[in-house]
Amino acid sequence: MANCSLEGLASQWDQDEALREDLRQGKPLIAEVSEKQVDIHMPSRYNRLLLPVLHRMRDASKKLPGIDELRHEIRKVLKMNKRDPTDEEVDRFGWLIRKNLGFIKMKCRRQEVPDFQQLCLALDPDLQGIVDQINESLARRRARAETAQETSDDEDAYDDDGDDGADDDQPDEAGGCGLSHHLNDFMAAVGESAPEASAAEGESAPAADGDAPIIDADAYEGPIENAVPDPIDTSTADPSIPSLDSSTTDPSLDSSTTDPSPGSSTVTTDPSLGSSTTDPSLGSSTVTTDPSLGSSTTRKTTFVPENPGAGKRRSLLVYLCSWGLVRTLCFAE
Repeated sequence: MANCSLEGLASQWDQDEALREDLRQGKPLIAEVSEKQVDIHMPSRYNRLLLPVLHRMRDASKKLPGIDELRHEIRKVLKMNKRDPTDEEVDRFGWLIRKNLGFIKMKCRRQEVPDFQQLCLALDPDLQGIVDQINESLARRRARAETAQETSDDEDAYDDDGDDGADDDQPDEAGGCGLSHHLNDFMAAVGESAPEASAAEGESAPAADGDAPIIDADAYEGPIENAVPDPIDTSTADPSIPSLDSSTTDPSLDSSTTDPSPGSSTVTTDPSLGSSTTDPSLGSSTVTTDPSLGSSTTRKTTFVPENPGAGKRRSLLVYLCSWGLVRTLCFAE
């Protein structure tokens, strides 16, 4: 297997005007671009330096050049551009070039960026078919993306006011499928349904416009002061319960007297004494209040009337009235 020959590489590098200008300005022949040990950024940037070596490697079945030959050509090109390199610089440049050549050789079977792919093709021209397929696939994908974007951004695609819209207004020969045709059909359908709706409203109109009876609220609800109470039927009253209409009042005494019929009571009120007296013989209670003493004396007697239930009710009523009068007089004091 033939070795990779680098004879005449220094002269080939010197023919590159950009490379020659960088060397005359004091820039390094090659330098690391990123913090990584090796990546595609560094060979892509120095492709003009690596391409001549890759062509020679291709002729030598992709064999890497020797480090000593690289050092010799590096020192020679630096001296051609008025540089006096040290052994350390020459050694560093040589190892960087050889490392990137090995990296390209390892990566030449993969899809990479165009600048790096150019380096791979320089080493293996048979990859051109694969590269062409990849480029065509990328071009088709890019074209589809641009077409989709143009379609979404094209507002005229939805404009019906242009000349294209005039064709839509004309009915199709196959039966009229234009926009105006559909609109006319819709308006005709609305017009046909409108008379039917009007007729239906006309039929129901007399019922709505006729003289409907008006309900007078005063006929069912009158003022409270004009209401007449229903008469009380006294024909079925219990004869055992005495009537309350038998009470008489003497204006001179300012007192009230109740007919002491069986089961009734008599209450006499003397304004001068501020007391009330009930006849104990009739089965009631007597309450005497002396305003000067501020106290009250109550004496109760028991009497069983002819109707025990009626007597209890009357006694309770008299007692409550007497007790209310006593409380009123006490508070008056």
